[in-house]
Amino acid sequence: MEDSQSTTENLLQMYAKQDKINMANYWLLYLLSAFRTAPKSARILDCGCALGVFIAFLKRRGFTHVEGFDASPEMVEAGRTITGCDIRIADILDLDKHYAQASFDIVSVSNILHHVTDINSWGVIFDGIRRVLSPGGLLVIREPKRTPIYRTLEWLSKHPSFYFGPLTFRLQSIIEERAYLDYFFPHWYGAHAELLKAHGFEIISEGTSMGEQVLSCRRS
Repeated sequence: MEDSQSTTENLLQMYAKQDKINMANYWLLYLLSAFRTAPKSARILDCGCALGVFIAFLKRRGFTHVEGFDASPEMVEAGRTITGCDIRIADILDLDKHYAQASFDIVSVSNILHHVTDINSWGVIFDGIRRVLSPGGLLVIREPKRTPIYRTLEWLSKHPSFYFGPLTFRLQSIIEERAYLDYFFPHWYGAHAELLKAHGFEIISEGTSMGEQVLSCRRS
C-alpha cells in the first residue's frame, strides 16, 4: 500500500520538520491514548511510522521495546538516518509476513486508515493487528477528523497566501490527500465502532487532538 510520489515527498517534508506542531501532536497522541498509562516494558509496534519520530519520542519517554515499519522505502531510509531507529520496510496489509502472533502489547496506527480507500481492507488490517497483539492488547488509532480546527485548515488550504512556514506541508497534505479523505470521512465516522467490534476490538477511550481523533481499543 504505497502513496503517489508527490504525496510521499510532501509527507517526507512535513515529518522531517520536527517543529512545535509535530511535537504537540505527538504529546497529544501520547496523553489522549493508552500510551499514557502503559508500562514502560510494553512491546510496541508503530505501523506506518514514517520517519520514526514517534518511536524516538516513546523511547525518550522510557519505553524499552518499540518497533516500527513503513511501506515507503524513502521514508524508511530517511527515518533510519534521522532517528537511528531500525525501521522495517513492510505493508500493513501483510503483517503476518513480518511479525509473529501475539508479539506486541500495543499497536499504533497513525494516519494510515485514511490512505486505504476500501472498507474490506480496513478489516484485513484489523485482523492482522489482532493476530500480532497479545490477548487484551491495545490498539491506538489516530486519524483526521473534521473538527473546527480541521475545517479551518481545509479553508486555508484553498488560499495560497497561507502557504508559509510549518503550515505549508500540512495544507498541501490536505490537497494531496483529498481523494483519500473524501472516501474516509463518510465511510469511517459513524461506522468505526461496529467495524472494530466485528474484528475483535472494543473502544475503551476516545479523544480529539486538534484536527484528529484518537481511539484506544482493547483486543478481545
